[in-house]
Amino acid sequence: MPQQITNYRLFLASPSDVQTERDIVKRVVEDFNKTYSEQLSSTISLITWEDNTYPSVGDYPQSVVNRQIGDYDIFIGILWSRFGTPTKYFASGTEEEFNIAYEKYKNSSDDVEIMLYFSQERLSVDDIDLEQVAKIKEFKKKTSNLGCYHFSFMQADFESLLKAHLYKVICDWGKHKRGNNALVIIEKQEINEDFVIEETGGELGILDYHDILETKLDESVDDLNKISEETATLGVQIRGKTAELNAVNQSSVKYGTQQQKKIISETAKIMHRYAITIDAPINGWYTSYGQALDAAKQLLDLSENFDEDNITELIKTRDVYNGLIQTIDSTIPSMQEYLESVSSLPKLSQQIIIAKKEVTTRLRKFIIDMEKSKHDTNLLVKVLDEKINENLDFEEVIEVE
Repeated sequence: MPQQITNYRLFLASPSDVQTERDIVKRVVEDFNKTYSEQLSSTISLITWEDNTYPSVGDYPQSVVNRQIGDYDIFIGILWSRFGTPTKYFASGTEEEFNIAYEKYKNSSDDVEIMLYFSQERLSVDDIDLEQVAKIKEFKKKTSNLGCYHFSFMQADFESLLKAHLYKVICDWGKHKRGNNALVIIEKQEINEDFVIEETGGELGILDYHDILETKLDESVDDLNKISEETATLGVQIRGKTAELNAVNQSSVKYGTQQQKKIISETAKIMHRYAITIDAPINGWYTSYGQALDAAKQLLDLSENFDEDNITELIKTRDVYNGLIQTIDSTIPSMQEYLESVSSLPKLSQQIIIAKKEVTTRLRKFIIDMEKSKHDTNLLVKVLDEKINENLDFEEVIEVE
């Protein structure tokens, strides 16, 4: 059965000084389409002035760009050291492009997502243009007053940050709203002219469910491995920063020194980076795992009587899922302990308080989903037990006859 894919158009607006970030956006979009297009039934088309405009004539140059860019579902604006070149009506092309997106949002908030990012990378003294910086600050204040919640970032963190944000945006579109401008496309099917199957209302068969089961389990395991690796890394980094802070505290210097503030700020950034990095896998693993369990249940429903080999396979499958339940049982307490350790971190700064909330929110969701997955897996094991017992009884009846 063809899969329906919703394509969202993303327009990227920025001055010329953030080319590295623009390249990162392109890379993130490509990665999203490769990784999540099937899982979320969505793809993203990136719209940029360099790839989607051509020489033409209009009321003024920016109006030509505006017309050719056309409609979109997601607006991303990035600013760093330059605000851009003034247009006929605005202080820069980026500001005019933001204004178009904001007017669209005011007309219908369901039609566009607006995402603003401000780079915090340092500039050398020779590269600082005070006039440009002042315009950026003014724009930042203006957009905040309009209700825009923006993100500041360091270049090293931007890719993981944007990956997590785009994943959440597309998930929200799918759950709560659908863009009026999103194009629904159908994947092409390979047709074997010697073997044509009539459409039967989208019903899947045993082989289809086998594929879903294997694919979704692999996706779930990949996400869980990612969470495990990032959590282990965070633990090492936090212990390192704690040791640094303890060393400073044992000196004659009191709290509030620049060194202590630096360590605390770095710790908060590490926690923030962790929260952003695990956001997508934490949202994805349980979805994939649930789809795998559903596929396993469908396989059991489609299968009728089992021979001896199949019963053996059923028993092996049941044992595998029992093993998963044991793994979940051992994982939940360790994650709860980790959650408690993060929650107990002292409120040394606003950065730490915010970072703690980001991390603990995600850890709580992970633990809740682990509990739900244990319950769901227990239900599947129960069905497997019933199937095994039914077919063992059936074999005994045949032997007696």
